[in-house]
Amino acid sequence: MIWLHCGGPDDVATTLSLAARVLLEDANLDVLITADPDTLPLLQDAPDRALTEPVPPDSPTRAREFLDKWMPSSLVWIGGTLRPSLLRSADRTGIKAILINARINGILGSGARWLPRAAKNAVQPFASILTAD
Repeated sequence: MIWLHCGGPDDVATTLSLAARVLLEDANLDVLITADPDTLPLLQDAPDRALTEPVPPDSPTRAREFLDKWMPSSLVWIGGTLRPSLLRSADRTGIKAILINARINGILGSGARWLPRAAKNAVQPFASILTAD
C-alpha cells in the first residue's frame, strides 16, 4: 500500500494527480490518502480505488494503531504541517517516506522556530525532500 498524505487545500490537486498516476502505473497497488478533517471533503474526486481516511492525531499510540491497521510500505507526504510522532513511528516501522511541496511553515510549526535543531529533527524520517518554494 502506498500512503499519500495531503497537507491541505493547496495540495489537493497534486495529491489527486499522484494517486491517479500510481494506480494507473500498477493495478495491484492500493493507495490510501489521508488529510485533516477540513481537507478530506476536498478529496471527493479521488480515484475509485483510492481509500480516503482522516490523518490520525499526532500521538505515538494513535500512530501505531493507524500503521498497524493500514500497513503502508511507502509514504509521500504532500505539503502541510509535519506530524512528528506519526512520522517517527512510520520511520521506525521501515516505511520509505518522501516529502514533496515542503514549505518552511509546514516543517516548523508554531513555536518550533525557537527549538534548536527543530527543522532537522522534523525532516529526519524522509529519504528525499522536494521543496515548493
